[in-house]
Amino acid sequence: MAFSFRLQTLLNYRRSQEDLAQIRLFERLRALALQEDRIRDLTGVREACQQAFRQRTGQPAPVNELVFYLDFQDRSFEELNRLATGREKIQSEVHRERERLLALTKDRKILEKLKEKQQRLFGQDLDRKERKQVEDLVVQRYAVLKKGE
Repeated sequence: MAFSFRLQTLLNYRRSQEDLAQIRLFERLRALALQEDRIRDLTGVREACQQAFRQRTGQPAPVNELVFYLDFQDRSFEELNRLATGREKIQSEVHRERERLLALTKDRKILEKLKEKQQRLFGQDLDRKERKQVEDLVVQRYAVLKKGE
């Protein structure tokens, strides 16, 4: 007689849900890292442009260069704010996915512990039945030996 866990299908489902949650969390973390790289790159470009403009401040510059620089600073500032907002959104998604993964992991572990407990009880019950059969066999042989004397 083999052990059969009645909730095995549910356990398998919980494992697959946990795997999917891990994948989603990894994707969100990757998106967060990408967003932070974009912010870092844009900040670097803004600083380099600002430094170049400061170096040219003492020199005469055409008005169109000044307008171009100020326009770039305004657009890049707006883009930086948009990226920062996106980063905050992704961070909240990462937090939400972590919480979901923790809940799914907890559910899976509960089911696995239940399965282990049922396996242990099944094994103990099997051992008890086997000992009882052996004891019955010993009693029968002893009874046959006693009759033979």
